Amino acid sequence: MKLIPFPLFTATAAVPWGGGKALCTLYPAAGAFTCLVVAPAQAEALLPTLSEYTQACWQAVKPMGSGRWLSLEVDSPEVVEDIKTLLMLKRPLKKQGQA
Repeated sequence: MKLIPFPLFTATAAVPWGGGKALCTLYPAAGAFTCLVVAPAQAEALLPTLSEYTQACWQAVKPMGSGRWLSLEVDSPEVVEDIKTLLMLKRPLKKQGQA
């Protein structure tokens, strides 16, 4: 029997960000999950503020296009905050009242 990994959830920019490109893809794992996020090139300036784990992942992957494809195992609140930081670079939240 061949197992094929599939995304549990893909967060898109359709709501509330607008657009339609995937912000990240989440993959289930035992006791945690993995988040695949394409971090934009400007994230490099924020590396010192990110966890050591995320920094190591950044250094381990080569740039592709305008960013890096980071596969982060989410097993701590630190990594969740790192992902939120990276996603805000891709699609900042709109202020209330803006279209």
